[in-house]
Amino acid sequence: MLSQRIIMITIALALATCVAQAQSTRAAEDRHKRGLALGKQGELDRAISEFDEAIELNPRLADAWCNRGLAYHLKGDFERATAELDRAIKLDPHHIVANYSRGVLLQSRGEADKAMADFNRVIELNHRFAEAYTNRGRIRYGIGYLQQGRDAEARRDFDQCLKIDPTLRSEFEATAGEIRRRLKKNPR
Repeated sequence: MLSQRIIMITIALALATCVAQAQSTRAAEDRHKRGLALGKQGELDRAISEFDEAIELNPRLADAWCNRGLAYHLKGDFERATAELDRAIKLDPHHIVANYSRGVLLQSRGEADKAMADFNRVIELNHRFAEAYTNRGRIRYGIGYLQQGRDAEARRDFDQCLKIDPTLRSEFEATAGEIRRRLKKNPR
């Protein structure tokens, strides 16, 4: 009789714990959604506060880490942005937005090799992510890679981007044209 009562108490406690965790997860997701809405309105400090709350409620919510990193990036705090994106990727290595965003951040800081690795990872995860091809092509087209004969690779990246999303054509016509002119003058 006593052992049956202990079992019932244990089951009740386990169920209560599951309910509390579910409520915490929902609350974290709600805070995350509020943070996204505030971020879209340009209220970055309030968005960060919501992401802080979401992370406190659920420290494994990679989306909250990622979006807090994006908010810090928009505020110009690149160190914190990088740390947040690193944490999101550590929690979820397949997080496409975090990998892509970190690549953009690294590219803007001139860390081409690290950015290239992130864009390669994004393409590996989703071969239809046009912007990853675009940014990888820009790196290959950049000064540091020209000496390494990367013009043709850059052109292939831009062409792939345009196959995926033809609406980007006007943005890249000048760059792609320059690559083609270089290849005609100096084929590799």
